[in-house]
Parts: sequence; C-alpha cells; structure tokens
Amino acid sequence: MYVPILIGSLSLLQQFRPYFRKYISDKMNHHEYIFINSLFICAIICIYLVFLVVTEKTTMTEIITTYKSLTLQEIGFLTALSVLTVISGVVVYELDKNINTPFLNSIYFKVAGMLALFAIGVLLFKETYKTHQIVGIGITILGIYLMSMKNFKL
Repeated sequence: MYVPILIGSLSLLQQFRPYFRKYISDKMNHHEYIFINSLFICAIICIYLVFLVVTEKTTMTEIITTYKSLTLQEIGFLTALSVLTVISGVVVYELDKNINTPFLNSIYFKVAGMLALFAIGVLLFKETYKTHQIVGIGITILGIYLMSMKNFKL
C-alpha cells in the first residue's frame, strides 16, 4: 500500500534536484559543490548507519565481515562506481550552471542512460528487442533533438 506512494513521492522529489543544483551553482564552483555535497551525504549515511545499528537491522561486525569478504574485483567495481559518481556530479553541475537548462540536462542523461543500457544489453548480454521497442528509442532521441534546437521552424 505504502510502497507505490513512497516511490511516487521520491520520483517527484527527484525531479527538483536539477533546479536545486542550478540554484546553488551561483554560490559555489564545482569543487566546492562536490566537497560540501559529499559532506552532507556522509553525514546522512552515518545517521542512517546509527539508525540501523540501534534498531538492530545490522551490526558493525556484519558490515566489516561483508567488507572483508569482497573480492578484489568487487572492490574495483565499488571504486569505479565512486569515481563515476564524483565525475558525473561535476559534469552535471557544470552543465546545469553553464550550458543548458536543468530540465534538458536531466532528459539528456536519462536518454544517454537508456542508450547505454540498450547497448550493454545487446552487446554484452545478447538481449533481443522488438522492432517497436527500437522505434520507440529512435522517437525518444528525435524528441530530445527537437527539444534542444533553439531555432526550429516547420
């Protein structure tokens, strides 16, 4: 019952992120943004960890045991995810501040993610797509192109 409401509410709130980022971009550069944003995220994660330990959902021993059981490859993937998070944060910040509106940047990233997932699915996992799904991807790309054109006349 609550899950659809929670997902809907979080999805709605996520749509404000680009505008919040645009608003604060006048106050700081991307280095300051990444550092301050990371401090806030770290504080929230620490509070969440304390909550989990206090409510006995996990223990520090379990977390350390899980960390010790990670393979070198898994640690590499976690490191890559962290690096990608920082790089994408800087890129998105700069785009929102200097190039496009947050709305267009948000759509560009969603389409880029969709294309990347499509390519990875086809190339690495040998997924198959139906013609109408591929046409839908093409129409989406065309729509993004049309939205980003500044001077378009029929």
